[in-house]
Amino acid sequence: MDVSLLSEAFSSIVANWKTGKPLSLSLEVVVYRQDAEQRLPPLAGGSWRFIWQSAADIFHTTIRSLAANNLPIEKLNIFNDRQLQRCSLACNELGSIYFEHKRLAISLSTLKSLSVSY
Repeated sequence: MDVSLLSEAFSSIVANWKTGKPLSLSLEVVVYRQDAEQRLPPLAGGSWRFIWQSAADIFHTTIRSLAANNLPIEKLNIFNDRQLQRCSLACNELGSIYFEHKRLAISLSTLKSLSVSY
């Protein structure tokens, strides 16, 4: 369901995209504990295993959604931000992606900057 919703959002961006310039995309994990309106950084979010599993889920959902569209990405930031301490991608997660998938390759063909926290 997540892939389908994000794919739909990416499709809307492509359909309404006027500039033709590749886009930037940043992935992050936000924790909501007791209050659904209070965003907490991963550092305050409990078990690191839960945070890393959420990061992996977000990463795979995003990659599958990009593969379903032709949304050109110029900058891709994968959990690499000072506020995202304790939020990283496990080393084996990138190896499970088939980067030669035709539509994913189209989305990433404009990639000039890749930043990943492992």
